[in-house]
Amino acid sequence: MRIGFDAKWYFNGNPSGRIVVRNLLKEFIAINTEHEIYVILNKKDYDKNFPFENDKVKLIYVWSGINLLSNIIVVPIIISKYKLDVCVFQYFAPIFGSFKKIVYIHDVIFKAHPEFFTLKERIYF
Repeated sequence: MRIGFDAKWYFNGNPSGRIVVRNLLKEFIAINTEHEIYVILNKKDYDKNFPFENDKVKLIYVWSGINLLSNIIVVPIIISKYKLDVCVFQYFAPIFGSFKKIVYIHDVIFKAHPEFFTLKERIYF
């Protein structure tokens, strides 16, 4: 199986999102023995050293200026290009695409404490 993993926040992202992405990906790669994992990273981080690259892990760099737009427009094109079977997304998954989608949301503080977020941020989330 060819599995994509949205790790655009691996190097740069909000602190809690970055920690979750790093921990999930580290464990996912550690337990994987048979599948190809395509790690989708922010193209701005191309020069950074990704610590888990091996023969089963492939790195793909994409534009991720706005994570929502990247996930609904750019990433599906990449998934199609690499013929991935499934992709794991943080927060936003594309509506279109014949591949399977797994989405996790690790934090909904914007619901519990909207006073800490601008109107623009609340609409975005």
